[in-house]
Amino acid sequence: MSTMTDINMITNYSAEDIERIINSFYSPTSQLTIEQRQQLNAILENLQYSKLAWDFSWKLLDINKSASVQFFGAVALCNKISKHLSELDDNQIQQLFQQLIQRLIFYISIHSKQIITKLTVAVHHLILHMIPDKWNNGIITIVNLFTQSQNEFLLQHPEKGHLIVLNILTILPEEFSRINVSKSQRSLIRLELEKEFPNVLNYLQFIISTYNQTDILSKIFSCLSKWLEFGISILQIEILFEYLFNSLNNENLFEDVCDCLTVLFTSPDALKYPSTFSRLFPYILQFEIILDQCLTAGNKEKAECITKLLTQFGENLAQLIVQMSTTPNSQMLAHNFCRLVMKCTEIKGQYPIDETCSIIALEFWNTLEEEVTSINEKINQEARLEFFRPYFEYLIEVLILKGQLPANENIFTNEDKETFRCYRSAIIETMICMHNALDKRAMKVLLNRLLISIEQSQAWQMQESIVQLTGAVSECISPDENQDLPHIFSLLPKLKFSNSLIMNTTLIVLGKYSSWLGNHPDILQHCVHLCINALSNPELIQSASVALKELIKENRMYMSKYLNDIFPIMKNVLENVHVQEDDRIRCLSIIGYILSGHPSKIVIDHLNIILVPEVNKLFDYLSKTNNNQENICTTLNFISVLLVAIGYYGDQNDGEENEQKYQTAQNPSNISEVLCCILRDLDPILQMIVKQYTDDFQVTE
Repeated sequence: MSTMTDINMITNYSAEDIERIINSFYSPTSQLTIEQRQQLNAILENLQYSKLAWDFSWKLLDINKSASVQFFGAVALCNKISKHLSELDDNQIQQLFQQLIQRLIFYISIHSKQIITKLTVAVHHLILHMIPDKWNNGIITIVNLFTQSQNEFLLQHPEKGHLIVLNILTILPEEFSRINVSKSQRSLIRLELEKEFPNVLNYLQFIISTYNQTDILSKIFSCLSKWLEFGISILQIEILFEYLFNSLNNENLFEDVCDCLTVLFTSPDALKYPSTFSRLFPYILQFEIILDQCLTAGNKEKAECITKLLTQFGENLAQLIVQMSTTPNSQMLAHNFCRLVMKCTEIKGQYPIDETCSIIALEFWNTLEEEVTSINEKINQEARLEFFRPYFEYLIEVLILKGQLPANENIFTNEDKETFRCYRSAIIETMICMHNALDKRAMKVLLNRLLISIEQSQAWQMQESIVQLTGAVSECISPDENQDLPHIFSLLPKLKFSNSLIMNTTLIVLGKYSSWLGNHPDILQHCVHLCINALSNPELIQSASVALKELIKENRMYMSKYLNDIFPIMKNVLENVHVQEDDRIRCLSIIGYILSGHPSKIVIDHLNIILVPEVNKLFDYLSKTNNNQENICTTLNFISVLLVAIGYYGDQNDGEENEQKYQTAQNPSNISEVLCCILRDLDPILQMIVKQYTDDFQVTE
């Protein structure tokens, strides 16, 4: 078989030739080489778009042919209609339409799904190319063609005719975006489809009043969805609202109705119709009945669907809800909607084992907060915030409860652990939003919950959750905040540190507040001891060293007095072979930072304690003939990190006020003098390394 590159050369193929090529290409026992398959594929690709396709496609759509041959015929016909309909005159197009409808009905009668799908798409493209100039009242014609047909199969199965019509009406607006026509023609087609929609609506109402089969009724909702996505005005389907919402109670239609409502609720034009969507609130509030049924029956999936619908509605119409909060006649609707979303947010059970709704509902609160706080006028913002403040404050309490770590971590699979980690991140994001809205009131809520948890000796999980949310808003806190935060930090020593997880969270939070703590030395000293004590626990080295590093960086002079407490522990950590490399580097940085606040002699004495063993290692590596580049690089990096940390401050201060406030009697070291001294002592070993590894880029670098 020779290669065919010119499409005109394929005009010699008969339908029989094409059938043989298809069967050979798709045969499971085919012995074709890769090159031969590529050649046949090129021929078949060209055939699909050749003028021959108008003829051979019908011959291939024969029940006596193989499935591959029939499907190729359907594909070729669909491609020709979508791309090359201009090759036919009006009479040929009318004839093509009649043939296509008859063939579609035949394949529906024998349940050939793949071919039905292709022929249905072909019908859509044909209809879209025929309207408006070649075909008026297309929708009515389509309905009549399949519901008033004398076809024997449709007479025996009238519901099949309605399914065909519903499929066509569903895919028609969807295929509109795919048709290949000029911009002006596309505008004409759109206008014609919009003009025809009342006929679509009449037909859907007829189906609703006549049939009760699930397979037929379910198509109504997907049909509505596609027309809404196409851009049909929400006002035009308002007549179906009651039926739409009532259908949620039909178990067999629930998913299809939810999909349709999602399209309705997320419409980008929703705010153009405030009065229409305001009238939806009574329907929306009825979701609570379904939600309660789901919770009673333990139907997580259905409860999640209802929560999604509520959240989608609330997010898209947050502006309307905020406006309703200042209108006496609609305030109660806004209250009831917020109460219902809160019900989804505080749903009982451990996420994601017992429930999956609460994370969805958080999105509404984030959007609502943004809408409330984006109002420019101070008076209006305060009035609206007054309305929503109780919900925001209560939400923080819900976040504390929902963000608790499980009492038994074994209930989680690895996937559950990752899902819950993402859930806690979402809770943190919402907490930041609530602080943005409530400001100091947010800290007041956290303080009150922490006091209660300590007074009532509540589980460490509760306390850990409060501490985590305190850390979440660290970047929002003013350095001079002096109202509730000092009280919160003063309570930290009273927490139940019976688990390393709460200690870990507390240490992370201390690091986040390192700058603020610099203005509160009385609190800082307690925090330092928490960090120092935690360093002896292998599980806490990472978080304790992170916190300590941040505290020292921000408050170097104050922290320098803890050298004798911190240095021995750091030395032990560095000598522990099981400590992770990142933790070792962090501990080196801590030593460097804290030493830089001391006189030169103290710095050099302590550096010798750390560096002498490392230099001895280098001598040992150099004395051995085996390959030690990696060990040498590791040790050099160790020394480098320490020196960089000591020189980090140079002539800069960690905040001039703190420097002056905590200046010790002894002057801090002259950094340049110390570094020169150390480098002078290191020079011989460095020279030896360079000499021995002159050609090794990694070592010399």
